[in-house]
Order: sequence, then structure tokens, then C-alpha cells
Amino acid sequence: MPKKNKVREKRIDDSRAALFFTHAINVDFLTPFVAGEKSLAEAARELSISKNRMNYWVKKLLELQLIEVVRVENRGRNRVPIYQATAEKFVVPVSLLPTDSDEDIFQLVAFEEKVKRSLADFKNAYMQDWQLYYELVSDKALLTIKPPEARTSDLKVVNSWGQLTLTDMQAEAFRYDINRILKRYAQTSRKNRGKSFLYKMIVVEEEVG
Repeated sequence: MPKKNKVREKRIDDSRAALFFTHAINVDFLTPFVAGEKSLAEAARELSISKNRMNYWVKKLLELQLIEVVRVENRGRNRVPIYQATAEKFVVPVSLLPTDSDEDIFQLVAFEEKVKRSLADFKNAYMQDWQLYYELVSDKALLTIKPPEARTSDLKVVNSWGQLTLTDMQAEAFRYDINRILKRYAQTSRKNRGKSFLYKMIVVEEEVG
């Protein structure tokens, strides 16, 4: 069997395969085959799971066309299939994911964990006298966390959750201003060697109903 060439990037066009990627634990079973060519037993050892369990996932990955057989090797009396991922990188259009899915795709990225760890470190070092505020604004719960008033000019964490009532034109201008600010600092970021900062900015129209 001729060896197959793994493509650099593969766009997912099957909804079942797309859904596979919304469960972070699923990706663990794909990872050994993205890293290199593996037999079922080798992948099982790498993940510290049984061959029976790995066999289930190999069948699933083959069915979803996320891995393929690149060759079959003679190992003792056995003919052993060797698998590899069909791509080095997979691209999943969000449009393929069910709109009623309980999976929060924004929580899947490792970036979220980095943010949590960084905030925890910051809290331990600097936030002992900060305060959490809860209030109702227009019947909506609003949570904010702030330093003492005397230190607001030295705000080291930007943290604000809230609700704005904007016209379509105002919302467009708001998004434009935010993107302009981020772009300006991103350009500066490439030129200096300062500290690394994480940011997450989401502005989304609230669901009505």
C-alpha cells in the first residue's frame, strides 16, 4: 500500500465530524495520529488506555475521515495497520455546529485556561483588597470586580460585564472603535519587547425572547 501524504490543512464539511471537535476530550484520541504515524497499540500506549477502547476510537476516526491507513506492516504473525491523521490542521466551520448545542465552543480553546491561570496568579498577588459588586441594572444582573476607589487610576485588570442599548449605527461605531484600538495596540505589540498581556473582547447582540 503506497504511503499517503498528509495535507497541511483540511476543511471539515461533515456535520458529524464537526460535532466531534466540540468535545475537547475527543481530540485527545486524534492527537497521536496528528503527531505521527501510529498503530492502534502505539496510540493506546501513548494515551494510557486499553487497546479495546482505542479500537473504538480508531473506528470512529476512520468513519469521520479524520485518520487513514497509510500502510500495513508485518509484525510477527500479525499484519498491523499504521494510521495517520488526514491533515496536520483541521478547520471546522461554525455553521456546521447545531445551533441548539449545549457545547460552549468559546470554552474549548486553551486560551481560556491561560486566562484563568493568569487571573488566579494576579488575584493572589494584587487583588486581596478588591471587591466584587453585584447589582440589578434594568432587571439584568451586573457583576463587576474593582479595586478600592483610591486605586482605580492604577487599574491593572480591565473587567466589566454589562449591557448597552444601541441603535444599529451606534453598535457599528462601537465595534469599529474597539477594533481600531485593538489594531493600534497590536501594531505596537509587534515592535516592542514588553510584558505579555491576554485580552478577550466579545460584543454580541443580546438574544430577545
